[in-house]
Amino acid sequence: MTRTPFPKPLPACEIEVSRFIAAPRDQVFKAWIEPARLAAWWGPAGFSSTVAELSPCPGGALRLVMHGPDGVDHPMSATFRELAAPERIAFVAVAGEEDGGPVLEALTIALFAERDGGVEVRVHARAAGLAPGADAKLQGMEIGWTQSLARLDALFTKGDAE
Repeated sequence: MTRTPFPKPLPACEIEVSRFIAAPRDQVFKAWIEPARLAAWWGPAGFSSTVAELSPCPGGALRLVMHGPDGVDHPMSATFRELAAPERIAFVAVAGEEDGGPVLEALTIALFAERDGGVEVRVHARAAGLAPGADAKLQGMEIGWTQSLARLDALFTKGDAE
């Protein structure tokens, strides 16, 4: 009898990060659903982003490319599951490689809670690898979201969010 080995399970991860932003909740929420504002903060430090499509409604799409400081592009597409302005955004995202192949899928929920004259933004993401090589992207999720929220905060502290 020939035995077929079970395939190695693909990696998964779950993270939660939060950041207080001293700005009105509705303005911080809008920075997630307006293309120019989203492009200004999305991605880790040193990255820039180009938003190709943003339809902020349940079933709507988000397509963007994060441009790494090393010249590598990181495409991402998402489908919005829920938008409850200015409290909650939920979407399922698929991150890929430059060739467009999917690497990981993540359910991301962002909550916006008024607190102390500003807003606490809490991001919860649960992701699973779809292909070999997903490990690096999964390992970078927490720092990536932490740096992205810092960039979002900087939009408001520098006055560039309007």
